[in-house]
Amino acid sequence: MLGRLVLFLLVILAATPARAGGAALSRDEILRETGRITVTPPQGPSYVLAALVMRPAGPGRYPLALLTHGTPRDAKERPNREASGQSEMAMEFARRGYAAVVVLRRGYGQSDGPYAESPGRNCETPDYMLSLRAGAADLQGALAWARRQPYVDARTIIAVGPSAGGFASLGLAAERPDGLKAVISFAGGRGSTGPDELCNETRLTDAFAQLGRAVAVPSLWIYAENDHFFGPRVARGFLQAYTRGGAKVDFVMMPPFGEDGHYLSGRAGTALWRPVVDRFLNAQGLPNWTTPPADPPVPDFPPPVKLGETGTKAWKDFLAGSGHKAFAASPQGRYGWAGGRDELDTARARALDLCTGDKNAPGCVVIAVDEGSAGSARAPTAPLAAPPAPLGENATKAWASYVTAKNHKAFAINDQGRFGWANGQDDVATARAKALGYCAGEGQARGCRLIAVDDAIVKP
Repeated sequence: MLGRLVLFLLVILAATPARAGGAALSRDEILRETGRITVTPPQGPSYVLAALVMRPAGPGRYPLALLTHGTPRDAKERPNREASGQSEMAMEFARRGYAAVVVLRRGYGQSDGPYAESPGRNCETPDYMLSLRAGAADLQGALAWARRQPYVDARTIIAVGPSAGGFASLGLAAERPDGLKAVISFAGGRGSTGPDELCNETRLTDAFAQLGRAVAVPSLWIYAENDHFFGPRVARGFLQAYTRGGAKVDFVMMPPFGEDGHYLSGRAGTALWRPVVDRFLNAQGLPNWTTPPADPPVPDFPPPVKLGETGTKAWKDFLAGSGHKAFAASPQGRYGWAGGRDELDTARARALDLCTGDKNAPGCVVIAVDEGSAGSARAPTAPLAAPPAPLGENATKAWASYVTAKNHKAFAINDQGRFGWANGQDDVATARAKALGYCAGEGQARGCRLIAVDDAIVKP
C-alpha cells in the first residue's frame, strides 16, 4: 500500500448544486480542481504528480473514474503534457455522476521525474512489463489518495485511459485493488515508434497475455480501423492473447476516424465512443446517466488567416482540442498549435515556439485561443465604437482612421503598446493577417491580438 498523499486544490471554476441521477449534469454543475499529489511509496523517496479533479458540485460521495494519459512517440513532448489534456474526457465521466481524477504520471509535464516507464533502449528486447508496473504504481498512488477524499465512494471505481494510459489502467487492474469494477481502454498499448511501426510486437502481445491471467474485472477496449499505432491486426492479437485465459473483454473496432484513429478518444470522437461506453457501463450495472447530453458539435469555422493544406488540417485538430489551447501562424505560412494546457499563457507560448521552430522563423503571432480567435474567431457581434482597450496616442489616432475606413479591415494590439491595422482588403482573412503582421513587425513582437474586425469589436 502506498502511504499518505496530499492534493493541493488550486482552482474551483463552478459551485452550483449537483442534481441526483437522471439526465446528464450540465457543465456548470461540475467542479474543476487542479493541483499536485505527493506520493510516499513503501520504499524509496516521495514524489509529486500533477492532477486534475472534475466532479459533481453537490454534496455526497461519488463513484471514482481514475483517468490517465497516453505517451507521445517523441520523448521531447513529454514535458509539455498537462492533466488538462484529458479535461474533456474527465468532464464526460463527471457529468455521468463520477468524481473524475486525472493523474499525470512520472516524467510528464509538472509531475516529478525521471521518466519511469521506459521499456529499455533496445527496440528488439523491450521490457513492457517494466513499463506497465511503473505506470500502474502511479495509478495506485492516485487511487490511495482518492480513497481518502470526502467526495469519493471508493466502493465503485473504474480506470480509464488511452494508448499507454489504457495499458497502465490494465496494469492497475492486475493488482486487483478493492473497489475496482472495470477498465475502459482506448487503443491500449505502447511501443509505437512511427506510423504502423512497433517495437517487438511479440513481446507486447505477451505482456497482454500476462495481464489477461491477472485481471479479474471486465474491460472495454475501443480501437479504430485506421489506428496507426496499433492497427486492427495488432489489436486483435492483443485481444486473443489477453482472453486466452478467460479474461472478459468487450472489444469494439470502430470505423476509420480522422487521419489516425488512434486519437478517437479525443473531443472530436466523443459522439462516436459515448454510446459504446454507455452500453458497457449499463451492461456492468455501473453508474451512468439515463439521458445523455445534447452537446453542440465541435466548432467548425475557417481560420482567420490563409493556411496551406497541412496548416488547414492542423487548424481542424486545434478546433477539436481540449483544455486551454492556442494556434500561431506567420505570413510566410508557418504555424504551430498547442492544446490540453492548464493555463492559456502556456498554450500561447507553446504555439509560438512550435511556429517559430529551431530556426526562429519571424512573424509568428497567435491568431486563435481556446474556442475563438486571438480575440474570437467567431463572428464578432459587439458594435464598433470606442476602442475596447486603452491605446497610446499614436494608436488612438490610427483607431480614428480605422473607424471610418472602408472594405474589409482589422485592428490588432498587444499589451506592450504595439498596434497594427489594415483596411481596403478583399476578404476578412487578409485584413486579419495583415493587421496581426503589422502589429508583430520585424521585431517579432509577441501577444498581438485582434480587437476589431470590419465594423465590430472582437469580444475577448
